[in-house]
Order: sequence, then C-alpha cells, then structure tokens
Amino acid sequence: MHVNNDKLDTKVMLEVLTPQTQKIIDDFLKHYKPISHRAYISAISNLFYVLGKDDASKLDIEDFKKVQEYFRNKERYGSQDKYCESFFKYIYAYNIIKNPKGFEKIWIKSNLINHFERLLNSVPEKVEYKPSLTIEQIYEIEELMNLEHEDNLEMLKMAFCWYMLFHTDCGVNELKSTDATKYNNNILKTNNGEYYVPEKFAPLLNHLKESKYPGFNVNGIITKLGKLVEIEGLIPQIIKNSRNENILKCSQCGNMYTNTIDNWQAVNKRIICINCADKLKKTLT
Repeated sequence: MHVNNDKLDTKVMLEVLTPQTQKIIDDFLKHYKPISHRAYISAISNLFYVLGKDDASKLDIEDFKKVQEYFRNKERYGSQDKYCESFFKYIYAYNIIKNPKGFEKIWIKSNLINHFERLLNSVPEKVEYKPSLTIEQIYEIEELMNLEHEDNLEMLKMAFCWYMLFHTDCGVNELKSTDATKYNNNILKTNNGEYYVPEKFAPLLNHLKESKYPGFNVNGIITKLGKLVEIEGLIPQIIKNSRNENILKCSQCGNMYTNTIDNWQAVNKRIICINCADKLKKTLT
C-alpha cells in the first residue's frame, strides 16, 4: 500500500484497528516510559497503514520484512523501523501472531520474553501527586493562626513558627539556630539574613528575649500544632515543602510569591505579581 500522507493522524489510525489490537498496543506500551509512547504509537500506526491491515494477530514474517524495507528506505522516519521491530518482537514472543513461521529463524522467543519482563520491571509506576499539605489543611491552620492570641504564649509560638516557615524564606535549621535576642523593631535576624515579623508577635518575642530560654523549640512547637489541627506527623519540613508547592515565580520580575490572589493580577491575559502589574498598567495607559 502506497502512503501519500506524510502526517498521518495517529489517533485516527489506531481507532480503526480492532479492539483486541488496540488492547495489545496498550499492553506493549507499558514496557516503555510514557515520554516515548508518542514515538511508538506513531511507528505502529504507520506500520498498519503501510500494510493495510487492522489486526496484530494477522501479521506475519512477510509483513515484518515489508515494514522494515519501507521504513529503512524513508530516512525521514528515523528510528521508526526499530520501534516497529520491537512491536513485532512483542507480538511474536507472546504468541499473538497466528502464523509465526519464519520468526523463529531470527529471534529466540524465551530471550524476547526475558527482555520484555526486564523492561516492564524497569518502568516506574506513575506516582500520584500528593501535596505536603492540602489546601483544606492550609486553610484550617491559617484560620486558627490568624486569631488573636495575645494572652496565650503557646498559641503565639505556633503562629510565629507557622509564619516563619510558611510565609517567609526562612529555613527550618535557620529558624532553629536563631532566638528572640536577635529580634528588634519587627525584624528578626538569623545567620542567613533578616525577616520582617508582624507586630502581633512582638509581645511573644519581647517576652522570650527576657526569658532564660529565648530560642524556639521548632520541632516541639510544630508537633503541638499538628495535634491541635489533627494532622498526624506534622513536622517543620512538611510546612516548608508546602510553602514551596504554593509559591510562584513572576515572569516579569522573577520574584517569588505565594499563590494567594492578593499577590497576583492579570494584565493582557497574563498573570504577573501585583507590583509588576501596577507598573505595567501605568505604562500601558
């Protein structure tokens, strides 16, 4: 069959194959990483198009030879002949071909089976994405931490550590290595820099400055927070990971901000940080 269409619609081509053959192709692709599936599907769809067939079980050694010759004479197809060869090896190895005569002269079936089993075991299973903290959990913590806790130092400690870990770039070890004696006029100094601290934490930090132990028992404080909001196994690094998952880079200035709506605006249908948005609006008007 002569191919006069260089850009075959692979999806359409696969849909015209028998349901059994489509299932065979799906099983074959499980042996390869998803990033390569498109190339394999393209080669296999071309294979059936060239042969004018729609059933993998009806392929034979002569079909294999035709496909190999066709693709090797078409330099623009690159490695498609190799992809097709892998598919023929698969349907031969697993007794899908009804007329396997001739293949035994070029391949050893047991070796092919071992080959495909090794491939299958080397392809990692798709891991379902799970955020460090869900949006619901973040919302619950934020609601609790935003309440007034003037007379409750323990709650203020939780809110302070949550603020430093989730709302600033302060690292876990960085927070552990500093203390309230480094705090003055809403600024907390650490080994890595300085951080603005909201006024509501001033009573706590000023109190700790005068105490015998001005440091922050970060692990213990976050463990208490976890129990309070019923998040099992909550540790400081989980909060830090969650911050990283909920932070975006502005394509205009390159600065990073959390993904809350008050940090971003749309300008000409593009999302940028609110600071850049204000500047751009002035230049566009």
